[in-house]
Amino acid sequence: MGQIALIAAIVAWVADAIVLILVALGFWHRSRTPAEAELRV
Repeated sequence: MGQIALIAAIVAWVADAIVLILVALGFWHRSRTPAEAELRV
């Protein structure tokens, strides 16, 4: 049972790192995009 929890913890940590990278890229993209190019929905 502990082996499954270890694998789940590692998978969760990797997923967290991927989300963190995507958030950082989103903020970087937002800062580079001019205000006129933004879509107003």
